[in-house]
Amino acid sequence: MTERILIIGGSELQLPAILEARSMGLEVGVADQDVHAIGRSYADVFFPISTIDEQAVVETARSWCPSAIITIATDWPMRSVARACEALQLPSISYRTARLCTDKFLMIQEFQRCDVAAPWFRLIQAEEDIDSISIPSYPCVTKPVDSSGSRGVQVVENFEQLKNAIDYSSKQSRLGMVLVEEFLDGPEVSVEMLVIDGHAHVLVITDKVTSGPPNFVESAHFQPSQLEPEIKEKIEQLSKQAVEALEITTGAVHAEIIVTPRGPKMVEVGARMGGDRIGSHMVELSTGINMTRAVIQLAFGQKPDIELRTPRYVAHRFLRANPGQVVRIDGVIQAREIPGVQEVFINRSVGSRQPETRSSGDRPGSVLVAGENYEEVVEAAERAAGLIHFVVE
Repeated sequence: MTERILIIGGSELQLPAILEARSMGLEVGVADQDVHAIGRSYADVFFPISTIDEQAVVETARSWCPSAIITIATDWPMRSVARACEALQLPSISYRTARLCTDKFLMIQEFQRCDVAAPWFRLIQAEEDIDSISIPSYPCVTKPVDSSGSRGVQVVENFEQLKNAIDYSSKQSRLGMVLVEEFLDGPEVSVEMLVIDGHAHVLVITDKVTSGPPNFVESAHFQPSQLEPEIKEKIEQLSKQAVEALEITTGAVHAEIIVTPRGPKMVEVGARMGGDRIGSHMVELSTGINMTRAVIQLAFGQKPDIELRTPRYVAHRFLRANPGQVVRIDGVIQAREIPGVQEVFINRSVGSRQPETRSSGDRPGSVLVAGENYEEVVEAAERAAGLIHFVVE
């Protein structure tokens, strides 16, 4: 009998997991409330339920009886995965850990309790009187406690900007709650890990470039990190300390860190693969480790192969576009012909609307480049991205 896997989510983010599971000969069930989700056409069975409806996911799992349940690159559905895995006694993180990793306030409280280096913080509700709030220093950052992908993130330069920033951040929160944190200045990295039998293994460190204030939308990723070896060692130590604090015992981990003049500080941790195709594409290109397959194997209680192959350099460069209705997209074919370009991802179509870029979902596309020389990879990514133009009106 073919083993079954239930994948929570049918969006493009989950597509690498769906396709990988199919390539492994598994029977694939996909759950998503969007009946037009791209993953539906690749699924053996489709369940039209919300990825964050924990009870519906549990009931679906009990009736369909999969041997593994996963989601990749998304935070909130991890609660549904953990709840269903606990109900069916399948390998997964605990529900407590899923809550810690999807509520930024609970997470940073746990960092504080376990002496994990992290920014100072304050929890604020949208209707709270900000005159009574003590802010230790400016600039600071406001963010929803339960969102991701830079949604609702705002840098605040002074007290006069605080109320508008809290209003903006709270609108991106299901709970209407906002975290105010210390502004950390320095290079930003993410750490891609697999936790096997309770032990965290660092696969690669990713250097990140953002758009800067006020929203800090990520504009490029590079692997492996070009930071000094002693800094990378401190980053790895901090990442493993955070994994232990959150009691992540199995599966993928995506940790985000800023290297301040006082050393690395933990921003947040996801108990899942990194989005923006970091886990699903970049890790394998740079290390030879198929992280998506490894996550599936861990969900079945198997031990994946994480032996590092010959490392390569990888750049993921995001495209830019002015706001407006897209009337033409030029240069895609030419960009794909540049040596080293692995894929070009276009998130808009002619006739669609390109918003102002305030979060990750607003970016119109990206180019993915790999090669043996770091400078050549970076240059090829810039050239390819520069060829693609979104003509808007």
